[in-house]
Amino acid sequence: TQPRALFYTPRVEARYFLSFAPLFYVLLAWALVGLVRARLLRPVGLVASVGVLAMLLWALPGHYADRYLRDDLRTMTRAIWSQARPEDGVVLVSGDRAPLFLYYYDHSTAPPDRPSLYPVPRLAPVLDGQGVEAELAPIAREHPRIWLAEVEAHMQDPQGVARAWLAERYPTLLSLGFGYNRLSLFDTGGTDGEVVATTPPQHPLDVPLGPVTVVGYDLAVREVRPLDPLRLGLHLRVREPVTLTVALVGLDGLEVARTSLPVRPAGGTVWRMAELPVTGCAPPGPYRFELRTPEGASVSLGGVRITHTQPPPAESEIQHPMEARVGEVRFLGYDLYRDYGLFRRMLSPGQTVHPGDRLVLRLYWRADGPVDGSYTVFTHLVGTAFNPATGGPVWAQEDRVPLEGTCPTDLWPSGLLLRDEYRLTLSPDAPAGEYLLEIGMYRPETGERLPVAGDGADVEARRLVIATVPVE
Repeated sequence: TQPRALFYTPRVEARYFLSFAPLFYVLLAWALVGLVRARLLRPVGLVASVGVLAMLLWALPGHYADRYLRDDLRTMTRAIWSQARPEDGVVLVSGDRAPLFLYYYDHSTAPPDRPSLYPVPRLAPVLDGQGVEAELAPIAREHPRIWLAEVEAHMQDPQGVARAWLAERYPTLLSLGFGYNRLSLFDTGGTDGEVVATTPPQHPLDVPLGPVTVVGYDLAVREVRPLDPLRLGLHLRVREPVTLTVALVGLDGLEVARTSLPVRPAGGTVWRMAELPVTGCAPPGPYRFELRTPEGASVSLGGVRITHTQPPPAESEIQHPMEARVGEVRFLGYDLYRDYGLFRRMLSPGQTVHPGDRLVLRLYWRADGPVDGSYTVFTHLVGTAFNPATGGPVWAQEDRVPLEGTCPTDLWPSGLLLRDEYRLTLSPDAPAGEYLLEIGMYRPETGERLPVAGDGADVEARRLVIATVPVE
C-alpha cells in the first residue's frame, strides 16, 4: 500500500496472506459442508474433505520445519530492561524494523518502568549530519542517560551519524554488539557512570564462585542451530576484577565453545553478556553452560539444545583410512562416491569416471588441540593437461570452510572426529587420463598452504594426494 517506487514489487511471502486466511478457510469450509450436505454430491464432498485435510497434514509440517525461536532482539531488549533506569531514554534507529523491536521491548515480561522509546529519524527519511542535532538534542536534554539501539540501522542511518553525534558529546558507558546490530549507553547528564542491574534475572540464583557471586542469568532461547547467536546474560556481584570463562559443554563433557568474560566490581549487581559461537561441529543434543574462574571453580547454568548438526562418525565408517597431518590437524581418511542425483554409489579404487561426472568426497578430520587459525580446505582433481577455465591442470575443485562453511577450523572441538563433505564436478571437456585427487588447507588471507606429513604427503607442494582417478 506504500510502494517505495513506481515499480516496487516486494517478494510474495506467506505472511502477506494472513489477513485473508480467515475468509479463505470459512469459504473452504462452507464449500465442503455444502458438498457433504448435497445428497448426490456427498461422496464427492467426503473425498474433497479428506483430500483437503491430507494436503494440510502434508504441507504444514514443511511450512513450520524451519520456524523456531531465534534470539533476534530478545537479548538486546533484555539488556536494556536489566540495566536501565526509569529516567533513561531509548533512541531506536531501525527503519522498518521498529515494530519488531517494539514487539520484544513491550513484551508481557517487560518491567513496567522501562524507559521511554524514541524511534528516529522523525523529521526526514534518512538521518544525516544536518538533521541529527534536531533529532537527538531534545531527547538528550530530557534524559540523564540515552540508550541507542541500532537495528538494521543502514536503512535510515547508513553513515552511523546518531552514534557519532552521541559519542562526540557524551561518555560511552556501555557498548554491546549483536551481529550487525549494536546497543550503546551514553551518559548525557553527568551521572555516576556506573552501569548496574536494576531488574531481577530471568533465572534467579545465589551461588558464590570465587571472587564473584552468581545472582542469576538470562537465556533467550532453548534451541540453537549452526551459526545462530547464543547469548547468555549473567547477573553478577563482583568483589574484585577477574576474567571468567563461559563454556558450552555437552553431557559427555565435550566442550564445543568458550569465551572469556572480564568483569570488575560496581556499586551493585552487574549484567554481562557472553556470546558463544554455535558451529556445525557440535554434535546434536543437550548442552549446559559452565561459568569458571581462573582458579578452577565452576558452576553449571541453564542449558540449550543444539539441533540440525551431524552426529559424530565412528572411525570404522571410514572407507579409505589414512594417517596424515595438515598443519595442526590430523587427516584420518576419506570416502569417494559417484553422485547420481537421487542416489550415490561408492567409487572403488581404480574405477573409471567420465567427463561431466559428479563426485562426492568425504574427508575425516580430528584436532587434538586448539587450532590457531580459520583455514580453507581445498579439494582438487588434477590432470596433466592445461584447463583454460582454471588456468592450470585442475579439472574439478571445491574450496571452502569445512562443513558447508559452518565449522571454521579455529572452533573445532578438541578430540572430535569430523566428517566433511565436498562435491566435485568433472569438467565436460576433461581429457582422458590419470587424475590425482589432492586435498589440503590454506590461509584464505594469503593463499599460503599449510605443511603436510604422513600418508600421501607431497611436502614440497604442501598437499595430500589421496587417490588416483582414471578418466576415460
